[in-house]
Amino acid sequence: MANKRSYKMAARAVAASETRERVLDAAVECFGSHAYDAVSLKAIAKQAGVGLQTVIRVRSSKEELFLAAAERITAGLVAELTSAPQPTDPSSALSLLMGAYELWGDRAMRLVAQEERVPAIKSFADHNRTVQRNWIKQLYAKQLEPLDAATRRRSIAAALTAAGLRSWYVLRRVHGLSQQQTTLAVSELLSGAIGPTTP
Repeated sequence: MANKRSYKMAARAVAASETRERVLDAAVECFGSHAYDAVSLKAIAKQAGVGLQTVIRVRSSKEELFLAAAERITAGLVAELTSAPQPTDPSSALSLLMGAYELWGDRAMRLVAQEERVPAIKSFADHNRTVQRNWIKQLYAKQLEPLDAATRRRSIAAALTAAGLRSWYVLRRVHGLSQQQTTLAVSELLSGAIGPTTP
């Protein structure tokens, strides 16, 4: 009898975990495809194939669901960037970044485009900018070291703009460049901002 009860409890826990994953995946899909104001808890419930109360049990508010979705999108980008041995040269690192944008860039762009209106989105975007700033400083340490403080700050800002999500989006989606041509264009922008993409 005890074993049967344990089995049922374990089965319920698995089912609850699977439901939670469906809800969070639905939140990623909804927030990654629509403006924040256009997404409702009902829409997420419909996308997940569950009831509204189930969504509320997973996360009690729309903002909490958004934050969970943003964390998943960020985790997706980070996973793509860290799934292979980390390149030590800027050219290889740039290729890795552009590959991550291919998978997650459209969803992430949808989020950051609304950062001035939704505080939670601005927090998400600011965190990503800090990560990218550290990435630039590490990869271009040799080029940055001899520069004076003002020039170094300007070069980092220009490099962040060149390799940023918005630049990828404009080149790839607005101007319709291929992935390869987008990577080449960003590389050229980076060379002008901070120096050649060679060790």
